[in-house]
Amino acid sequence: MITNAEWQRLKEMVSGLVQGDIDLNTETYTYEWPGGSATWNIAKAKQCILDGRAAGWNDVPRDQLQIIADRYEYDEAKVTLADPSIPGIAAPILDQDQVVYVIVDGIHRAVRAYRDGQPFIVLILSDSDSRTCILGSWEGLVP
Repeated sequence: MITNAEWQRLKEMVSGLVQGDIDLNTETYTYEWPGGSATWNIAKAKQCILDGRAAGWNDVPRDQLQIIADRYEYDEAKVTLADPSIPGIAAPILDQDQVVYVIVDGIHRAVRAYRDGQPFIVLILSDSDSRTCILGSWEGLVP
């Protein structure tokens, strides 16, 4: 779990997760790959984070931000408006028996951070919170 000191440091940034004009009741993120997909309820994921249940946090390495900017689908207009100081949310998945993390909220902010040369932080959902946020997936996806 995230330490008290780390949480206090990130608390102001986390409040930005619920700002904006997105309908939190219907916002989802779907991660697709050959052979399957998973969809997370982002309103639930944000609530887990806002409840202080982040399992940790991580600075996304610049090379990973470049991969997101080069390979992910996103809306240019949203990138222009994105605030990269607001952390993203990452969820654990199993990929060939290794735990990897998928950014399920914050793709536009990550791309903006990459383009502006800024750091980008993600707050990490626990395995159990990630499972409760999934609306659909194939079995064995989340640790």
